Amino acid sequence: RPSYDTGVECCQKAYASQASGNCLSSLPQIPSAPSGSPPGVGSLGSQVAGLPSQTPPTTRPPVSLTSEAGIIINSEPFIGMQNALDRAKDDIDNKLFLYQTPAFQWIPSSIYRYDDFKDSLYVMATEGVAGKKFYIGDSDVENGHVYGLVNIAAFLAQSMKETIQYDACDENSWDLVGGKYPLSNACGQLGQSYQDYHCSPEEAHMECPVDPNMSITGVTHAKWYGAPGPMFCGPKTNDQPFSGFWDHLYECNKGWANPPESCSDYEGQKAGRYDQSMAYANTAGRTDVEGCCWWGRGVIQTSGVCNFGKLNYYLGAGAKKDGRTSKYPELDFCKDPEVICASSEYKELKWIAGEFYWMESVQSYNEGGWDYTTELRKFVDGGMTGTGFIDGVSGIVNRGCHNPPCGTGALDGGMERAQNFRKVLDALFDGSPPQVGSSPNGLPPGSPADSGPSMGPGPSGKWYPDYNAQWALGKCVNEAPIPGGRPSYDTGVECCQKAYASQASGNCLSSLPQIPSAPSGSPPGVGSLGSQVAGLPSQTPPTTRPPVSLTSEAGIIINSEPFIGMQNALDRAKDDIDNKLFLYQTPAFQWIPSSIYRYDDFKDSLYVMATEGVAGKKFYIGDSDVENGHVYGLVNIAAFLAQSMKETIQYDACDENSWDLVGGKYPLSNACGQLGQSYQDYHCSPEEAHMECPVDPNMSITGVTHAKWYGAPGPMFCGPKTNDQPFSGFWDHLYECNKGWANPPE
Repeated sequence: RPSYDTGVECCQKAYASQASGNCLSSLPQIPSAPSGSPPGVGSLGSQVAGLPSQTPPTTRPPVSLTSEAGIIINSEPFIGMQNALDRAKDDIDNKLFLYQTPAFQWIPSSIYRYDDFKDSLYVMATEGVAGKKFYIGDSDVENGHVYGLVNIAAFLAQSMKETIQYDACDENSWDLVGGKYPLSNACGQLGQSYQDYHCSPEEAHMECPVDPNMSITGVTHAKWYGAPGPMFCGPKTNDQPFSGFWDHLYECNKGWANPPESCSDYEGQKAGRYDQSMAYANTAGRTDVEGCCWWGRGVIQTSGVCNFGKLNYYLGAGAKKDGRTSKYPELDFCKDPEVICASSEYKELKWIAGEFYWMESVQSYNEGGWDYTTELRKFVDGGMTGTGFIDGVSGIVNRGCHNPPCGTGALDGGMERAQNFRKVLDALFDGSPPQVGSSPNGLPPGSPADSGPSMGPGPSGKWYPDYNAQWALGKCVNEAPIPGGRPSYDTGVECCQKAYASQASGNCLSSLPQIPSAPSGSPPGVGSLGSQVAGLPSQTPPTTRPPVSLTSEAGIIINSEPFIGMQNALDRAKDDIDNKLFLYQTPAFQWIPSSIYRYDDFKDSLYVMATEGVAGKKFYIGDSDVENGHVYGLVNIAAFLAQSMKETIQYDACDENSWDLVGGKYPLSNACGQLGQSYQDYHCSPEEAHMECPVDPNMSITGVTHAKWYGAPGPMFCGPKTNDQPFSGFWDHLYECNKGWANPPE
């Protein structure tokens, strides 16, 4: 191996072209400035181990202490915010700013990095746009910067959902029409037309003109197998008067062809191609890309001629043209909106575009009695509990209102956005946010008499359904006040049983607060209520297992240190197992609790296999002859669950899914074996041949689980050949079966 004097030198030479930036970002960081230090003092930010410890030269001009920017950067909110962010830098880059690869790995984003975000925040918090600034907290209360950090957390939670998880700056083409991706998706997806998103009459002078001769190609795109290339726009020509589609099923790597063919539309392409042989309309009916240069860009996908026009009017060449101060006077966002994603000099632009939207549409939101700033302060003063605040914010970002559905549809990814919010809060506050000033009534925020929201029962002690637009994610809450028109119940369990009676996912019950389990070391069954939850009477649930003699083999095992230690550890982790480990990924890339694999069933199985086992073998739960020997058993369980989460839980599958694609179709005979296998020929060894199942040609069985993506194959099945059906066919995943307009309807 080559060796180098510093980690940075190693990364720069050994991984010179690494797009992900993982090498540099994984180097140990030099500690940031102590809390309370003024910005720029000891806060090295981008310095890493192995790099000479000289202070990097600053690129910002000096700021007068008496100027508006000087007053801001020396205020408690700014200093407190910057110190908190610098302390969390590693977690932000390596635990929050992650994207999911086509192999379902989560790795650091190559596009969204902490240093660029920090630079953008400096601009938008000190200079802002059109008199608005990014809110960083209040100076008139102790620890007022906490309000600002929660505002940042809400912003990042939405950004992680909208773009960071896809490692995308340009909008991806994702609106599938008739099994193909129209190239005119650049004009707008789901029936939208971005070039027709005009400003209000009083702001019409700010919007960008639509230039039919403008030609632009995006710099980012989706990365899955066969994913569409980057969006592009350009004028119609005599040779190409229309736009076609992206064929994601086309196999472009054909080294055996004559002449050989390879994928060349973008770096890393594995399949797919642009097909311009015929006009192909997007959802809105558009069949060209002339003037369609206004697709979404940046961390919250700024789109449309009005939004890009405002950026240009306040921050770009438009301000310079009018003789006004401009942060980026040489950048014309109307002539080149792609500069937001493509600029290597101003990497903060992808963040600034999103922060501009945040200041315009979120921080200033005040509709229907829901004011963003007021709700943010109530959330902080109430102890930062519950999801009411972030759910409202998610509605504003995703649907334009705080209480969707509101004309534009149900909230997409509400649970994921709320989970992102909690992750960012944990990173910024390390689980212990400082107390902020005092509540309006003079009591410490979050105290029992304080009126801020909390997870405990409201004034009436009632529970009610949250009516999540996605049934599988619905849950019961007890935050005050109870919304009008909601049924209410005395306990959380009663609410789940009645409001979400047929919920297969079990999310409602599993999301209720748990009663603490027994102290470590207690024998199983003593104080370990397991399935009991807040709002359920605390009687011991009846056991379904027969009594076990203490002197029997099973009795000795369940009263041993390994079994007791194992069970107590598992019971303590029950919530995390059900809600953070046993998750599956929906077709919308949301991670939600599995409806098939649940903790209680796993615990029951472990009892059987650890005490009784099979053929003289038992599931290993640890050693009795050493102190804390159950730890060995827990690691065995962790290894088992790690494989299970990969093999099936992430797909919410019990039956094998049909996934072996042959000639663009899924053979029904995949039930017999996939990738050339034949399951009915997997025989036992000669000494165990008497154990194997006989093959019954008349057996008929249909599976109960299957993949859930759009057009996914149905469950596998088997059955005898008949005169009417002497063969098996295939599953056509491209067939559109919902045809209400057909005669007869289908």
